[in-house]
Amino acid sequence: MRRKRSIGKHSRKEDSVFHSLIVAQLINYLMIDGEKRKAKKIVYSALKLVKEKTQVEPMVALQEALENVKPKLETVSVRVGGTIQRIPREVNPERSLTLASRWIVKAARGIVGQAMFKCLAQEIIDARQKQGEAFKTKKDKENQAIANFAFVNYRSRFQTTKNEKTT
Repeated sequence: MRRKRSIGKHSRKEDSVFHSLIVAQLINYLMIDGEKRKAKKIVYSALKLVKEKTQVEPMVALQEALENVKPKLETVSVRVGGTIQRIPREVNPERSLTLASRWIVKAARGIVGQAMFKCLAQEIIDARQKQGEAFKTKKDKENQAIANFAFVNYRSRFQTTKNEKTT
């Protein structure tokens, strides 16, 4: 039993332009070496470019892209009888949003030869249309979970906790 009090959730701050926690989270994932001003400039430029290319409000486009990339299933590694089994489970909604944001930023970083805001805008547009590298990552993870449904009977031995590491 813990002797200290339980740690509560950290409060997040909204971004200054769209007043959205999702955009603030995207900025934080994009930020490298504490250069938040540069990350903000990239995200806002990317959302402006998304609006120009799609004629849709940037927040609506971003939310649609994140909804399309959010995973519903993931696998968790569990050691059973000397072997490591990948057990499928449902993803917590907060974690699925986090994973979707990470995958979009990672996919945008994977594009070379263009400015980062153009890469991020293109990945948001692709994710909105159910295409692109981030959507492919989601499909791969869910297919891996579906392929491992044979090990779902080990779930009774495995109790999910809030602090577990998953892939």
